[in-house]
Order: sequence, then C-alpha cells, then structure tokens
Amino acid sequence: ITGGPGTGKTHVLNTMVGMLPEGAVRVCATTGCAANNIDGDTAHSMFHIGVRGRNNDGRLTGRHLAAMQAESTNTYLIAMDEAGMASLDFTGRASIHTEQARQGDELRVRGPISISRHMDQQQLPAVGGNS
Repeated sequence: ITGGPGTGKTHVLNTMVGMLPEGAVRVCATTGCAANNIDGDTAHSMFHIGVRGRNNDGRLTGRHLAAMQAESTNTYLIAMDEAGMASLDFTGRASIHTEQARQGDELRVRGPISISRHMDQQQLPAVGGNS
C-alpha cells in the first residue's frame, strides 16, 4: 500500500486488521512512534533483528528462533507500516526470519507468512542502508 502523507495508508491497515481473525495479522512499524500509532511493535522487535542469537548468515537460532516461532503460531500476515524507511538489508533479514517462523509440518499445515509493506514513496531513503 503506497501513498503520500495523510492519504489513509494507516487507516487501510487498521481496517484490514479489524476484518480478520484476532492474531491472523500482526502489525509493526520501522519507528517506535509509528508503531505506537498503529498499536503494534517495532519492526526490529517483531522480526527479532538486532539480536545476538543469530548465525552469520542472518538466521535466528536458540531462544530467539523459538520466540519468533511461538509469536507467529496463528499469524498469516505481518503488516509493516512506514516500510520505506527499512533498508534492503533489514527487509532481507525480516524475510529470512519470517520464513524461519514456519518450517516442516507447520509450513505444510498453515502455509507461509506474508509481509505487507505500507509506505510513502516520496519519503527520504532509509538511514544507514540501501533503500
């Protein structure tokens, strides 16, 4: 979902979340202020990015992997608001961690988790990374 400031991206996100079963959609944003506006988590917290329990290839391990899997049990969509502020590196790690949340029988039964990105395309590029 894209659009300039004040065009209703967050309203669409909140409407979408309200139409689906509780827990089916988890919401996050790239900044704490934006996360607070949507009653969600920061994207770093949602995707467990910036944790030490991760292999060199960016994959989660140990308790961080277990937490990501437990938090995503009933999730089918993660909606990330202000996604234009996330670097390509961050977005790649988020994708890897989301894939790790569903593996084996869990993936076969429930299917993959999708990531929906909501952004203002005229926004300044991500700080400290490729946008």
